[in-house]
Amino acid sequence: MEYLAFAEGQLTFHFDPAYWQVRKYDDHAYFQGFSGVGLKGVDFIGIYQEDILVLLEVKNYTWRYTPFREKDVRQSLRGPELIAAAVQQKMEDTLAGLRAIRIYYERKQARSWRWLDRFRKTDIEQLFWQRATSLLEQGKIQCLLWLETEAEDAAFAEKIAGNLAKTPVRGGLLVQVVHRGNYPFSGSWQVEKRD
Repeated sequence: MEYLAFAEGQLTFHFDPAYWQVRKYDDHAYFQGFSGVGLKGVDFIGIYQEDILVLLEVKNYTWRYTPFREKDVRQSLRGPELIAAAVQQKMEDTLAGLRAIRIYYERKQARSWRWLDRFRKTDIEQLFWQRATSLLEQGKIQCLLWLETEAEDAAFAEKIAGNLAKTPVRGGLLVQVVHRGNYPFSGSWQVEKRD
């Protein structure tokens, strides 16, 4: 079985389709509409085994080669409290976006002629977003920050995790910091670093 593969910067995320349904949210048409009004969004929205909604934000603070400048560069290490606040904002804006998507589908269904529904093809996108918003309403949600840092920046990564642990996202959700050595659902997804 071929994994669903998504590139995010220098990383490629591979999700096993036997367990996952995934959308690259910051490239999705819904997010494009929301970003026009100033909302931010996470990198991925996934549904794990039809039972858990997963919001995944990716931050990579490792050195990497860029041929454009012909040197090694890395994203600047801002204060951990600023990074934590930015991640929390993306999570909250994504939750707001999901609520708007739920309302969109509720209104669409209210306007449809129900007798015609049996003749329509099943819309995979609609099913994904309806399931995602249903899991959100049930509180079956996990917020993850995939954090890549150099080994010497371990204390910096711990400070980000500490800041995220102190301040929950609206609704009491905590953002869990994950990385290669420690991540949930590890048998069903992998992360690969590209050169």
